[in-house]
Amino acid sequence: MGVRATVLKIVVRSKKDADAVKAMLRIHYPSWEVDMATLHGARQLESALRELEDIITSDSFVILMLGREDVELAEELRRVLPPNVAVHVVPRARIRNTRVEHLAREFAKARAKLRLGARWLRE
Repeated sequence: MGVRATVLKIVVRSKKDADAVKAMLRIHYPSWEVDMATLHGARQLESALRELEDIITSDSFVILMLGREDVELAEELRRVLPPNVAVHVVPRARIRNTRVEHLAREFAKARAKLRLGARWLRE
C-alpha cells in the first residue's frame, strides 16, 4: 500500500499561530488528518509566495489563515493563488489571540470558501 497524501493543509504565518491551530484541531477535529505549515513569519508577498511554493500542490486543498494585521498580504495572495487555496482572515490581530472555539468557527468558514469555490472544468 502506498503513502497517502493529506488532502487538507492549513498554513499560518508563524509557529505560535500554528500551535493555536493545532490546539483547535486537537479539541474539535481529533480524527482529521491535516498538515500544518507556516510562512516562517513572512509578511511580504514575494517571501510568502516562496514559502507557499512547496506547500501548494494540485492534489490538495490549502487553507491559508492569517490574522487581521496581515489583511493586506491576504488580499495580495488572493489575487495570485490558485482556486484550491482559500485565504481567510481571522478577525483578530493574530491567530494566536483567538479563542479555540472562535478559531474552530473561523476554520469552518475557511473550509466553506473551498466548497463554494468548487466548479466543473471542461477538458
